[in-house]
Amino acid sequence: MAVYVDDIALVGKTSELKKLIESLQTHFKVTIKGKLSFMLGIEIPHHTDAITLEQQLYIQQILQRFGMEQSHPVSTPIDPKSQLHKATDDELPVDQNLYQ
Repeated sequence: MAVYVDDIALVGKTSELKKLIESLQTHFKVTIKGKLSFMLGIEIPHHTDAITLEQQLYIQQILQRFGMEQSHPVSTPIDPKSQLHKATDDELPVDQNLYQ
């Protein structure tokens, strides 16, 4: 169960949800709004075999905020299997501007 201010999102077996809702209704005014499709900036599409969480709208907002709407995805500039290590004192410092 997730509680956000006065909103609650419930996920579970239908029979268990009904019992919980009935219990909540004895103490609080409860409004059932149906399937959850959006909460806290996360889109929640329902598929036949799964429910997924997506943040495409949030990503679009971030890109707009920084003027990067026209940017394009690129490959990772380093092999993701590379093993990184802390620089030793005898190694020359790297120009950080090359990677920003």
